[in-house]
Amino acid sequence: MVGLVDGIISDDVVLWLPKFKNPFLLNSNGVDSVTNASTICNRLESSVMMSRKLILLALGAALAVSCSSPKPPHAIAKKAEPSKEVQVQTPSKFAPMEGWVTDVSGPGILPGQSASGYDLGIDQAEFHRGKASATIVSTGSNPDSWRAFSQGIRANNYRGNRIRLTGYLKTKDVSGGAGLWMRVDGMETTLTFDNMATRAIHDTQDWTKCSVVLDVPDDAVTIYFGSILMGTGQCWADDFKLETVDRSDAKTTAIRQGPDYLDDPDEPQNLDFTSTPTTSKDLDIPGWRNGDGQWDSAIHLNVHAIRNGKPTAVLYNDSTGYHLRALFQEIKAAPYGNKRVQFQAFIRATTGVDGGVMVSVPGGGQWVFSSVAEYEKAHKSRVPTSMDWIPLTAVVDVPNWANCIQFGVELHDKGAMHISETSFEIVDPASTPLTDPTPVAKLYTVEFLNRLPLKPVNLDFEK
Repeated sequence: MVGLVDGIISDDVVLWLPKFKNPFLLNSNGVDSVTNASTICNRLESSVMMSRKLILLALGAALAVSCSSPKPPHAIAKKAEPSKEVQVQTPSKFAPMEGWVTDVSGPGILPGQSASGYDLGIDQAEFHRGKASATIVSTGSNPDSWRAFSQGIRANNYRGNRIRLTGYLKTKDVSGGAGLWMRVDGMETTLTFDNMATRAIHDTQDWTKCSVVLDVPDDAVTIYFGSILMGTGQCWADDFKLETVDRSDAKTTAIRQGPDYLDDPDEPQNLDFTSTPTTSKDLDIPGWRNGDGQWDSAIHLNVHAIRNGKPTAVLYNDSTGYHLRALFQEIKAAPYGNKRVQFQAFIRATTGVDGGVMVSVPGGGQWVFSSVAEYEKAHKSRVPTSMDWIPLTAVVDVPNWANCIQFGVELHDKGAMHISETSFEIVDPASTPLTDPTPVAKLYTVEFLNRLPLKPVNLDFEK
């Protein structure tokens, strides 16, 4: 529970969610930076591109592993150099929004917003009903910038429920898109998010009723919501309402629960590496993904290294410094909801290698890693050599709201690892202990959470 959790707001947290191409570093200064990626996406045409930008640039908890070019599925707390970007906000010509936050940085605020180039506040000349609305208007000409306003509350009253944010939006000459957004955070990671990226309001539209529907898991600590403007133009927002809804009456709109998850198999594939490769180079391993999106000799099937009559897989890195190699699978979480699962692999590694096996539950805030070094420490009487096969296991509990499970093997720096006879199964919690979770930086302090209200305020923008 929140009262038992202590921690600090992290400078940077890498958050992985499936189906997007790259991870982002999200920091408390509100600046996002891309890790292990040269470009998020090139500018394409029309609303398809704008929807993609809304997803990638406005995610307060962004992003993840792509199906077509997957990245290693782990969540690691990192320390990075402080951003040197100075965000200077210009004075607004609009009245302030009581109960709402218009800052571009800070806990809970969507990172990456433009401090200059936009004005926002209360507009008493335009409204859906009553005497005022909230507005965001561009004062610059950058089509790739964006701005949002937000309100945050504690999740206490909504845990275990499905909630719906409704509101009315009006737009004028909007180039990118306007929408509502809502995000549910745990203490260590974003749990679910939607910003109407695929159904944003464009161009000039009269008052339109919009909604965002999310589930609030039992480990949620905050709910943030508001409105967003991408690109140039002006949008107005009015008559917000946040309520619990029956699951049979309202389908979730969460980005994480999109149709891409339907492509994941229900069960693990090719755990013994006996399926025939499909490429001419015989480097790919059917049923498995690698960490770079392109198969090469550093991650391949070795039909010459046989164990118990079956081929092995190899992860290899001859460069110095940190360079992650990963071999993993992603499956649907539904068959394993509220169950404990274990991934095991037999590993033969070069002496001193930094690597091991992992299981991740994106959306459940869980990532566990069992390393070769930990095995060696636990078996001091017989330290394994480069010729020994050792069993490594990673065990997690799968929440019932999780969308997918990712499991596999990682090599973190120079060395080599052979993998054989992997297994993935449901296990008895009474006889199989959990793997100690990898430390993940906290998004919020307890003191900050205690300052948040339990209920939303000024949803009609009349104050």
